[in-house]
Amino acid sequence: MILAHAGHGNHLGMLSSLTDDGVAGHDLRADHEALFMQVAAAGVVTTLLGAVAATPESWPPDVEQEPYLQRAVELAAEVAAAAVLIHGLTTTRAVRAQSSRSQSRARPRQPVLLRPQALLAADDLLPDVNSAAEVASAAEAYYRVARTMAISPWEHGPPILHSLLTYGGGHSGLQTVISTYDQPGSVVISVFAARMLLEEAARLIWRYSDPTIVEDRAKQYFDEYRARQRKTINTLVSAGVPKAAAESIFSRPSNVILTPEGIASGRTPLPPISLMLRQMGAPFPEPGWLEVAYSMLSQVTHSTALGHLHTVRFNNGIWQGNALSAEMQALALDVACLGSAHLISLSAAVLADLSEESQSYRQALLQSSARVHNAARLVHGLD
Repeated sequence: MILAHAGHGNHLGMLSSLTDDGVAGHDLRADHEALFMQVAAAGVVTTLLGAVAATPESWPPDVEQEPYLQRAVELAAEVAAAAVLIHGLTTTRAVRAQSSRSQSRARPRQPVLLRPQALLAADDLLPDVNSAAEVASAAEAYYRVARTMAISPWEHGPPILHSLLTYGGGHSGLQTVISTYDQPGSVVISVFAARMLLEEAARLIWRYSDPTIVEDRAKQYFDEYRARQRKTINTLVSAGVPKAAAESIFSRPSNVILTPEGIASGRTPLPPISLMLRQMGAPFPEPGWLEVAYSMLSQVTHSTALGHLHTVRFNNGIWQGNALSAEMQALALDVACLGSAHLISLSAAVLADLSEESQSYRQALLQSSARVHNAARLVHGLD
């Protein structure tokens, strides 16, 4: 649940960037960092063991398998032991084994038949000649525009925490995309960050889309995450995690002033992200394209078969792993610029007290992101 907050780039996820001496939206709390490292280590080892079991022939012959795997498991256990001391999310409660269905009740497995149409000969494949070079050039130009205005959040008094997190998170997410989209082995990170920017931008646009009910939607928005925080704490406690540790993972640094506010009785949950994306895409020729874009990016973030297909390239018959397809790279750059344009410009306007400079800055960001989209739509084919 905690990983999901960060993975979706929502308000609870952004709160993990609040530290006593760091920059909001750019830093990472030690307890969250430890938890992420622990899960990453476990994920890598589990994937390695699964790959070995599924395709033993892929193991390099010059490496002794058993000692290597044993050492990998030991190192992951050391990471977990060190991480638990920091985040405290551990339990002494015994994990009950899942009950298995009896053989008499289990349904017999049906043989899996591969459709002949799914098998393509090499000559049937279209040449992998698409390129996102012009999209990347436009995105780099947009990134330079995004860095042209400096905001002093405390110039007009203590800043609103959510605006500060949105501004910092927008810049941080954009920087992540620009820093990784063309780097071998780390290109997938750009897809994760782009999806986060798009998702939170859709929520922000929904929140401010109707000036007559801004306060009502603010209450609805923050109640959603108060409720999720409470649910996460209760889930951890019910699993045997000490309540103090479960609450500590959501604690705030001393420089954050909280205004205690309860959750409204009979609160209305936030609309589904699909509705918000449809609203965000309304001005475009194909209003539904952002829903498709979000779904495509999700294929990579959830490591589906379709997502894996977009993380390999075939150049001159040579297979290249950890490389985004041109279509996915263009899509990630496109929505990253679009999403960050709204996140950065709207929060900058609030932090700058709606100054004339902030309004001009917003227009420049939106125009520059539109140039990225005009180049990207020729590559990814959406809108």
